Amino acid sequence: GENQTRTYKNALESIGDDNISKNDVRTYYNGQCQICNFTFQDRKGENQCVVIHLLPKRHQGIRIIGNMLCLCPNHAAMCRCGVINFLNFENIGTNCINIKIDNEYHKISFKPVHFRFFKTVFQF
Repeated sequence: GENQTRTYKNALESIGDDNISKNDVRTYYNGQCQICNFTFQDRKGENQCVVIHLLPKRHQGIRIIGNMLCLCPNHAAMCRCGVINFLNFENIGTNCINIKIDNEYHKISFKPVHFRFFKTVFQF
């Protein structure tokens, strides 16, 4: 009845918000990876990237900008497979966090507005 309709409508709204948030994240970085700056252009000449949820939706991740990263296909796959190790968030730099991939240290760089959302989500 009415509760099912309301739940379905809320689900649709959150999916719509998710797409808006993903587009915002893509725009912040002009489609470039936050780790390596790699991008490639599609046939229309637009930079391409993969926007992922840092904490996946299936693990209670929320669909907001602070839980999203703009990555190249390689780093997105590494993140999904658990190859990227996120080091403790206490040792963060200015608008960046430290990570480790195959025993090498790297940084994920953020635009200031995105970093504020990120810090709010992960509460540090």
